[in-house]
Amino acid sequence: MLSLLLGLSTTGSAVGPADQLVLQSDRVRATGSKVSVGGSITSPLIAVTTLFPSKELYPGVQLIGPGEGWDLGAYARVSATIRNAGGQPLSIACRVDSPALYHDGTRHSLNASAIIPPGKSRTLVLPIERLQYRAKPEALLGMWGLPEEAFGDSRGRVDAWKIVRILFYTPDAQHAHNFEITDLHAEGAYQPVAEAPATQPFFPMIDRFGQFMHRDWPGKTRDEAQLKQAIVEESADLAAHPGPQDWDEFGGWTKGPTHQATGFFRTEKIDEKWWLITPGGRLFWAHSINAVGEHDYTPIEDRETWFADAIWQQPAFEPFRRQAPGKVVRGSYKDRQPRTFSFHQANLLRKYGDDWQARYAGLAHQRLRSWGFNAIGTWTSPDIWRDAKPRTPYFILLDTGRSRTIDGSTGFWRKFPDPFDSNFAQDVGKKLSELADRGVTTDPWCIGFYVDNENTWKHDTYLAEASLESPADQPAKVALIEQLRQKYKGIESLNTAWGTQHESWDALLAHRGMPPKSDAATADMRIFYAAAADAYFAKCRAVIKGLAPHHLYLGCRFPYQVNHLVTEAAKRSCDVMSVNWYQYDVTGFEVPGGLDLPLIIGEFHFGALDRGLFHPGLKRTENQSARAAAYQRFVRSALEHPNVVGTTWFKYSDEPCTGRWLDTENYQIGFLDVCDTPYPETVDASRQVGQSLYDLRSADQSGSRKP
Repeated sequence: MLSLLLGLSTTGSAVGPADQLVLQSDRVRATGSKVSVGGSITSPLIAVTTLFPSKELYPGVQLIGPGEGWDLGAYARVSATIRNAGGQPLSIACRVDSPALYHDGTRHSLNASAIIPPGKSRTLVLPIERLQYRAKPEALLGMWGLPEEAFGDSRGRVDAWKIVRILFYTPDAQHAHNFEITDLHAEGAYQPVAEAPATQPFFPMIDRFGQFMHRDWPGKTRDEAQLKQAIVEESADLAAHPGPQDWDEFGGWTKGPTHQATGFFRTEKIDEKWWLITPGGRLFWAHSINAVGEHDYTPIEDRETWFADAIWQQPAFEPFRRQAPGKVVRGSYKDRQPRTFSFHQANLLRKYGDDWQARYAGLAHQRLRSWGFNAIGTWTSPDIWRDAKPRTPYFILLDTGRSRTIDGSTGFWRKFPDPFDSNFAQDVGKKLSELADRGVTTDPWCIGFYVDNENTWKHDTYLAEASLESPADQPAKVALIEQLRQKYKGIESLNTAWGTQHESWDALLAHRGMPPKSDAATADMRIFYAAAADAYFAKCRAVIKGLAPHHLYLGCRFPYQVNHLVTEAAKRSCDVMSVNWYQYDVTGFEVPGGLDLPLIIGEFHFGALDRGLFHPGLKRTENQSARAAAYQRFVRSALEHPNVVGTTWFKYSDEPCTGRWLDTENYQIGFLDVCDTPYPETVDASRQVGQSLYDLRSADQSGSRKP
């Protein structure tokens, strides 16, 4: 049995709650890896080498708690420091478990992850969100995160008094990795959340403003008078902070050098860094935010008892009640179209009056410039990016819409669009034509166009595999069979190479299934994957450049770091590659294949649970101060990355406390809450970044600014 002391202090002993608690484990389990245990101040405490090939999907190491587990009830967070001792970027995750009948990585668990460059160290901080059983309400449906006051929610929360194991693992089982755990401890004093008395009924739990009733927090709206007073206070704040003084009307850098002006946004590599260039020839780095003016709706059907006041029944608020415009994609309402209501719009009416839409749209641009933003991201209301004055440069998201998908594929939002279908990109052209009628395709304020969001690309044979699993009339499958026919001529030659027994090419076309694994089949499927990726990007580019030749094609907003066949295809057609990057920074990000091209972060965010919402989003922080610090760290790391030409925060306003209709998300990820009140910590962080945006971007590696 291995004995291990983690998070050693200078004396090698644990310290008390006022400082930090080092964690001791008497059992270390290797999972798909080789593990060596140290324990001195000068050497790694645990060194892990993951194996390749590995039978484990997530190779790494497990640390088992002593006895019934670690008692961390007095502490606020777990801190773990990991060093990448390998030669390539390391995707690493830490998971902290309390007892449960099962673990799926989210229930009864805390999670954090990072990507660490070779030779570098990162500290992962896991706030201890704990299970608290106060009452057992009716079934809570339609929310991704649940109130901790309700019995039974275990997503992202643990029994802090009994932590049974801590796992370190990598989701990359396709390579061998070396990493070292150099520190692990609990720290910070836990401050209990103030709760309503246990005798108070749990329902109703939402007040007339759409806020949680059983908790208090700074900035919570109490009445309509407070909404009106907020206008006065914010007006003074915006007047005191008009925005960066070294920006031109587009948000370009007036103190920097002037470059060729084309009348539209373009890209250029200058001094080993990629930039956007404004229509007037100024250097531009897109500091942007998504969904400005998007007003989320939450389901009210089947949970009317949740709300203290059914304000949707009042005539003034009736316009903000509607049937969901489509089917819910996940959660308790999946495949339904429930009745919904927008508390956000109701609060804007209360706050600004009958002309709230015009006032809100005009205010948005003033806020953005004051907060240090110079661009507007996707899902923004046309009332804001097109009609309101002053203007702010903007991005537009198109999609392949109703084009046929590959039947054998999967995806979070939908199956993969078939780029070989004759109608592929038809919707892109239709929507772009509608935008042309509005003047967008000749508008210098439009930076460019994305097509699709978070398609599922997976590994480098996936699109071929999905095509083989599809019916005979699948265009992608027909294209794949034609590729094989051109190479092998006869079906017998294919059978020999692939180890199959198809009677004819038509029989292969009709067959829905995968061949035995072989080098020949893998090579052929990779060739098809590359051809499919090329067709996808090239056809989208052709449509965009045909209707908007002077605007940038920004790719498809990859949901993660995809394989090199995809990025190589993207580089051949896209002006800028885009990725939605939910990590704590951009340090060490490398485009697969080592490609040099401009890159934009289409989405990132951080959230916390100290302002009344039940889910912190995809990247959790401990509180609003930590959230603000995370924001600065992320954008600053992006400014230092030579390929990144912009970041886009998701999103402008919080999602509803009770979940948005589309997918039940209820994340605390906005710059504004449901009552249109800014989060001052995050606003201040964004302002600081905006003020130093171009000084940071133009600095060389030594920190000196380029002339």
